Amino acid sequence: MIKIHSPDKRSFLSLFIALALFYTGISVPSLAQNFPNKPLTLIVSSAPAGPLDAAGRMLSDYLSRNLGKPVVIENRPGASGAVAAGLLAKASPDGYTLMITTRAITINPSLHQKLPFDTSKAFTPIAMVMEQANLLVVGKDFPARTVPQLIKVLKENPEKYSFGSPGNGGIPHLAGEMFKSFTGTSILHIPYKGAAPLMTDLLGGRVDMTFSSPGTALAQISEGKVFPIAIASEKRSPLLPQIPTFAEFGIKGFHIDSWYGVFAPTGTPPEIVKLLNQEINNFLRTEDGKKRIGNLGATPTPQSAEDFKVLFDEDLLRFGKLVRQLAIGVD
Repeated sequence: MIKIHSPDKRSFLSLFIALALFYTGISVPSLAQNFPNKPLTLIVSSAPAGPLDAAGRMLSDYLSRNLGKPVVIENRPGASGAVAAGLLAKASPDGYTLMITTRAITINPSLHQKLPFDTSKAFTPIAMVMEQANLLVVGKDFPARTVPQLIKVLKENPEKYSFGSPGNGGIPHLAGEMFKSFTGTSILHIPYKGAAPLMTDLLGGRVDMTFSSPGTALAQISEGKVFPIAIASEKRSPLLPQIPTFAEFGIKGFHIDSWYGVFAPTGTPPEIVKLLNQEINNFLRTEDGKKRIGNLGATPTPQSAEDFKVLFDEDLLRFGKLVRQLAIGVD
């Protein structure tokens, strides 16, 4: 007897459904034509109030109006998206359960050796929503205002200072580890369950610095509550053009962007994947979508599900190699 493992079960189920529809005279495109006929759930892999949550609620509002059925937000933070991904991996592949998460989904497999799913096989990329750079900000009382000053302070006080991230294995965590590697400094890492509680502790002086999206930090920067040191991108942010890149201080090659994307369980019918991709891309091309995403310090990234899948697969390989190089371990 052949034992069918979990990802293969879904493939087998999808094939069985397709054959059944064929022999009963029901065309597969009708799946998309009749979709949706009940509310959808959009799992958000972060706590409420952060930029990922904001992006999820934008999509929820737009899709609810344009699909004619409610899209219910379900926040499931933890383990840089692994908690939410675990829920999605168990969901029915019918298009009614989706997840919006960050680029961390491609990093987690290299950090968590005991994930209850195979990231490369458990999910179908639906749409890439946006991408954004990462900005290093410090608390308002931190004794440095430039990259050279920061490096000097950190080298004179190894492990005295800390950097926070929205969770183990996320892009901000990886950015912090890359900064340590590029500069030869030693900083303690403190993971949080989302960007909002992290920013609260940064403002309260309980953590010293973090890598944040420009949109998340903009209000605090404007009010003088945090101070921006540099941005980890190839060019300056249009939202905060006064902030230099790390390359301008001589740290070449230190740039790492974040992206947000929507996923479904593997086995979701391709016609439904295409429909959802088109609807999300339609939102990203609207003036309202561009403005709201721009306010987060991000850039809309409409593209096909196939192109997003290529990036997803490339990132799994790229970040696996980077995690090994940096010798980062979580479990």
